[in-house]
Amino acid sequence: MQHPRLTKIHAITALGIASILYLSWIYPTLRIKSRLVKTWAGVPRRIVVFGDSFSDIGVYLIDPPKDEEMPIRDPAAGQRWTETLCEEFLCDAIHNFARSTKDPEATYAGGAVIDNDVYVKTTQNDSTSLGLLPDLKAQVQHWLRWEERKSVKAMDDVSKDETIFAISFGFFDIFQYGILELEDAQKAITQSMLVLLQQLDVIAEHSSSAPQVLISGLWDVTFAPHFHSLSSSENKTAPHFGEAQHKMIYLVRYWNTALQQTLMTWTKGDVFYLNWQNWVTDQIRITQLHQLKIVDSSGNGEETVVFDDVTNPCLLNSSANNSTASSQEGAGNPDRCPKPERNLFWDQAHFSGRAHNLLGQEAVKVVESNLTTNAEVRNQSTKAEWSSTNQMVKIHLIPGLAPGY
Repeated sequence: MQHPRLTKIHAITALGIASILYLSWIYPTLRIKSRLVKTWAGVPRRIVVFGDSFSDIGVYLIDPPKDEEMPIRDPAAGQRWTETLCEEFLCDAIHNFARSTKDPEATYAGGAVIDNDVYVKTTQNDSTSLGLLPDLKAQVQHWLRWEERKSVKAMDDVSKDETIFAISFGFFDIFQYGILELEDAQKAITQSMLVLLQQLDVIAEHSSSAPQVLISGLWDVTFAPHFHSLSSSENKTAPHFGEAQHKMIYLVRYWNTALQQTLMTWTKGDVFYLNWQNWVTDQIRITQLHQLKIVDSSGNGEETVVFDDVTNPCLLNSSANNSTASSQEGAGNPDRCPKPERNLFWDQAHFSGRAHNLLGQEAVKVVESNLTTNAEVRNQSTKAEWSSTNQMVKIHLIPGLAPGY
């Protein structure tokens, strides 16, 4: 029997099939790389992180904590959103200057805030006895010291447009200012925004090109298990708890409004605002509607549920655990939920690893959209340079939102 002869058509067909299989295999990588090309002029090589325990990856380049004060990271807590951001943008490194506290009981008194001076002044606390963590100003100075040290190494030389700055503060600020009189709390928030603006200018002055900055908004902290635990406190009656909740919700809105209106005035770089408030609210709404088997007019309730539990923390029997802290192995490790990725919260305050991963992906979408918070003023600044660094931003918020007392 005569075997069929290979022809050019057979060869071309085989080559085509092989090409399709190869492209399908590497397609995800091509998709990510093409996305990066569209988003940034060049592939970013590093993420520079300033913030609190919501962003801290536990690796410290300058003035690391003492061994006895070093936060212990529990692998079950998962990655931070900044690590997902680095993976998505194929960066070479995360230069972390965010800070966390190891002591769980100090979580709500010792978390990193935008400005320690504002905190000490408004709360009338003794700064020497508090053991405050480095604030934004201190963290930026740590970055400058690292840049000076790194500049002597040619291999670490970073060219233009290859750095993304990620900043997240607010949770610990708002818990401290929430106990103040409303006017004092508003003043502390406004002063914090002025400090943020000043530090953005410092970052711009020491960057080789206009910096790209991602700043997270504050989410409604009354959703946090820690805040709910206050309702069962012996010192909290139901009416008082309701007033505190109302006031805190207002201050979160005031913070986010102040933050966005402040960022809209900055002319020396591009700012991407990360709306964590909407994301957290959506996750809670979707899960609760699904549990009640309800679908609202917007279709909420039909989506795939990401979290089974949006109320309770994964770490049980833990009053105020830090996201990077856990007990030593075999030394009274607190009870843990069987599937940490199915909980919105890891502990009383912090998100789970899966939540952080999704927040990182949301941050990528914001950058991809190329919609910056300060686009209008950036366009105007090319015509007439001006500085608002030393000007207090006037916050315009709907009066009806204020607590009624």
